[in-house]
Amino acid sequence: MADWMLGVAIGGVLTLAGCALAHPAGHRAGRTLRAAGEGRAVAKPDVAVAAFGVEALSPTLAGATAEADEKMRRILDALGAAGVAARDLQTSRFDVSIERQVDQRGTLGPVTGYRVMNEVRATLRDVARVGAVLDAVVRAGSNSISSLAFQREDPSPELSRARAAAVVAARAKAEEMARAAGVTLGDLLELSEGGGAPSPGPMMMKTMAAPAMAVEPGQLEFSVTVEATWAIR
Repeated sequence: MADWMLGVAIGGVLTLAGCALAHPAGHRAGRTLRAAGEGRAVAKPDVAVAAFGVEALSPTLAGATAEADEKMRRILDALGAAGVAARDLQTSRFDVSIERQVDQRGTLGPVTGYRVMNEVRATLRDVARVGAVLDAVVRAGSNSISSLAFQREDPSPELSRARAAAVVAARAKAEEMARAAGVTLGDLLELSEGGGAPSPGPMMMKTMAAPAMAVEPGQLEFSVTVEATWAIR
């Protein structure tokens, strides 16, 4: 019985390996073709997630803590007045650090004060008013906006569209490879998702302009990659 081996790669992997032994399904044992496909879907964001922080420095820890607490309460009040619900607010950072004098040789000296950082993470559900909310928070005393990201609260529909497109792309690539190799696709033997993840497009913050900061939500792009293996005959 003659053995054979042939390998071709055109945007994927084609493997012919084994012996000339007929398979009940009509293809030769071990003859497979593997291809990957990527699918994408876009959507407008429906929520924004931002982190607002305050910083306080005082000679005493109690003083720094009290000042940071007062500033944060003003920010929470501003967020509430802007329509952000309490369930959409969560403390994401609280740091306390000691300030010391340092001489020219880098030697630490006595304690000069305490620095307190307090940050809250807010989910903003009215995307059209994100700029106005940012402006209100800054006016209330926030001296740090460490992050701002536009998202889809439930990306499942977009991922489903991207996944279906990825399967179609993998099939089209496999058929192209099969034609080039002079073979025909048989049964689908394996299909798996991997190598891809939702990838939101970049959010652009434009200029800070009165009366509110101008922000552009843009659109989000979701990407899914699948890998599939077919029998060939």
